[in-house]
Amino acid sequence: MSYNMSSWPLAVLLVAVTTLLLLLRWLNPTRRNRVPGPTLRWPILGHLLHLNATNPYPAMEKLRQKYGPIFQLQLGSWTTVVLTDCQQIKQFLNQPEFSYRPSMFLFNAFSCNGHGVASSNGSLWQEQRRFAVRNLRNLGMSNQSISTHVQNEIIAMMDMFNKTVGQPIDLNFNLNIAITNIIWAIVAGRRLEYDNPLFLNLVSSINLNFEVGGSFGVINFLPWLAKIIPASFLGTDKIQHSLQHHHSYLRDIIKEHQDNYNPENEPSDYIDYFLLEQKKNTDASSTFTETQLLVTISDLFVAGGETTSTSLRWAILLITSHDDVQRKIQEEIDLVIGRERLPSSADQSNMPYTSAVIYETLRFSDIISLGLFHATRNDVEFEGLFIPKDSIVVAFLGHSHRSRQYWSKPEEFYPEHFLDDNGQLRNNVEGFLPFSMGKRQCIGDKLAVLEMFMFISHFYQRYRFRLCDEPKPSFEIDPRSGVIRWPSPYKVILEKRQ
Repeated sequence: MSYNMSSWPLAVLLVAVTTLLLLLRWLNPTRRNRVPGPTLRWPILGHLLHLNATNPYPAMEKLRQKYGPIFQLQLGSWTTVVLTDCQQIKQFLNQPEFSYRPSMFLFNAFSCNGHGVASSNGSLWQEQRRFAVRNLRNLGMSNQSISTHVQNEIIAMMDMFNKTVGQPIDLNFNLNIAITNIIWAIVAGRRLEYDNPLFLNLVSSINLNFEVGGSFGVINFLPWLAKIIPASFLGTDKIQHSLQHHHSYLRDIIKEHQDNYNPENEPSDYIDYFLLEQKKNTDASSTFTETQLLVTISDLFVAGGETTSTSLRWAILLITSHDDVQRKIQEEIDLVIGRERLPSSADQSNMPYTSAVIYETLRFSDIISLGLFHATRNDVEFEGLFIPKDSIVVAFLGHSHRSRQYWSKPEEFYPEHFLDDNGQLRNNVEGFLPFSMGKRQCIGDKLAVLEMFMFISHFYQRYRFRLCDEPKPSFEIDPRSGVIRWPSPYKVILEKRQ
């Protein structure tokens, strides 16, 4: 056997270079401190098949137990970092470098490519969020003055209930209409009758956006599919048609406000405040555009409408499924309010058990378990781990809402989680983040809690609720759910309390 001695220097050089490159890669801090996670993945799909979009909790918990409180997944085209520890989530949500939204298909479709306050970024988001928070406060969205709008809708609903006493009814659409009308009063300064066909179409288009949008998880993570698969097959054409119809209706209302605009009059609704600011900002670079107003109104319907009506559907299901909870709520109502007068927002502070039921509903239903996705614009380090730019960061709120670290009975509906030993309401409970927090915290959180209190106290003051056997009541998630976790369909029978 003979050896070619001349090939030895080249072989040694190749081995040395390869060894050096591997050593440098290993010593590189971005490699050494990468976020742990599963390495095996499907081609193109990555780890998408690991997750159930409707109920991600079981898979997320398994990954958490294996890789720790922070782990990384490759979801299609997106590097995705998941945070599960409550303290880390709080730290993350309060850091400005994590306040961006990713440029994803569904975000872009609903925001008209980065408008509004929910999915916008940068200076536009900062200016428009400040404007929205300030003027919604002026309109009473965060205090008791809004309760008149809320009470009007509740009375209208109870008039409908009186016609169906003793009959099985599905509350879904009725609750959507009522909550949407409250937001409509804030946005446009009026309420609409429930038989108004334009109003019914508006509510239907909002519901359709959520129902169809729930099926777009794969397109969000594999956006190139939208370029090769027909829109009619994906259903994206339904979203576009629904948004066009929705925006056309809103444009008519905005045009009506513009025609009646008088700078000497005090603004009476959100559109008035926006038009007033638009008159002041005539520069071409102004963010106060019609598209911005349209998308912001849509955001308000989502933040203050769909989430609240979904939470109310969960609350009625959970309360009515637990006879002891319904009885205790009605005992508190009888003690504090009685049967002669209607509840008011002022009663809220004197009704700790009813408030505890509301908070426990928000915890147990966990309607936005994965929060709304955040994104990194630059390479960042968090908790000593490297997160590359253009990554999605997910705050998995579901773990905190189901952790035995914070809750004595995490898998049960147990209002006592929010009561102290004296039966008084516990505030700032650790592990409770239903509205997120930080710079992206929901701007409608106070209104949502007030609405839930008003609806629940009115309903259970006047009626006893009983669940129907068909469809069979369940705490499972409606499989049509998307970003928001809907309860499975159910019907109730109302009986007037004597």
